[in-house]
Parts: sequence; structure tokens; C-alpha cells
Amino acid sequence: IRGDFDLYVEYTGTAWVNTLKNPLTQKVDFKTIKKRYEKEFNLLWVGLLGFNNTYSLAISKEDAQKYAIETFSDLALHSPNFDFGAEFDFFEREDAFKGLMKAYRFHFRSLHEMDINLRYKSFESHKINALDVFTTDAQIKELDLKVLKDDKGFFPNYQAGIVIRKETIKKYPEALEILEKLDSKINDEMMQDLNYQVEVLKKSPKIVAKDFLERLGL
Repeated sequence: IRGDFDLYVEYTGTAWVNTLKNPLTQKVDFKTIKKRYEKEFNLLWVGLLGFNNTYSLAISKEDAQKYAIETFSDLALHSPNFDFGAEFDFFEREDAFKGLMKAYRFHFRSLHEMDINLRYKSFESHKINALDVFTTDAQIKELDLKVLKDDKGFFPNYQAGIVIRKETIKKYPEALEILEKLDSKINDEMMQDLNYQVEVLKKSPKIVAKDFLERLGL
């Protein structure tokens, strides 16, 4: 808004709850987000990129197959077989673990609070065998995890979209057409892979992005 930058990637859930101050209990409405961002901030949403970087729960693919688990509700049925780990504030928030317990009635064998950066290491060392994730985390690909379906829709959508200042579009009208080519081009698995290349394989973000756009013919 101050004009420090011209465009950025925003998440619908962040826009809905943090910026527009809507309650978590209210379903994210993208049309309302677009309308209010333009009216109140002179910012335009240029479509959605296609991936949803929301909270979810994950287990190993072996355990998913062993217990026939696809959804949060499936996990709840088998939760006494699982040791669950998450970052400290996940357990304290009503929009996270507390609310999840009310929605799904989990009865995990044990609970482990930890620093957010230790979740995946704890999973690798078998201290835990279920954890919270962001759906585009690089470690999902690295550890070959099974991301479960939030079948009751507890977590809000965090669809990624490009937000650009109206003044920038007026100055560079061709930018809109270029950015619109990215609409719905990146799904969750693609974003996991891009994050994996940068965070795990330590490739240059610029090179990874360039290679990806070239593969898309952009």
C-alpha cells in the first residue's frame, strides 16, 4: 500500500482472515476478497496460481496403506496407533489443534510439542508418526509422505494468487496479460517439487523458477 513493491504473492486465507478481518468460521470468498482489495487498497488480484498452501496432517504412505487412511476422519479412527507432533503454537490455537479435536475427536497415543523446524526430523527418527504440515512443504516430497484429506473442511483454503498495484498495471499494461498466463498453472505437487529443489537440493531459486517457466512454455 505504501508503494514499497509493485506485486507479490498472497494467500486467500491470509487475505480473508488477517487483512480483511473476517472470522475463521466464515468460508473464504474469493470474489469478496478481489472486490475489497481493489476498493480499499487499490490492489488487483490476478487470478490464482493453482496451489493451496494450507494446513494438513500427514503420515507415512506405509501407515496409510496399512490402516487404509485417506482422510482426517480415517486417521481419527486409528489415532490410538499414532504419536502426533506439531509446533508449540499449533497446540494452543483454536483454529488448529483445539478446533481439530472438536471436529474430528482424535485420540492420539501421545502428543509431542516441538519447534517447527524439528517436526520432520522427529518423524524421520520415528519419535512421531503423524504431524501437521503445510501442503506445499518440500519435506513432503523428500520423505514421501501421505497428505490426508481434510474431509470436514476444517482448515481454510490458502490459495496463492498474484496481487499487483493498479498504478503498476496502468504504467505497464502488458504485465497483466503476462501474469494471467500463470493462472492455475501450479498445483500442490508442483509447488512441493519447486520447494524441494530449492530447500533440499539447494538449487538457485532464480534458476528453478526459470526452468519451470520454460517447461510450461512461458
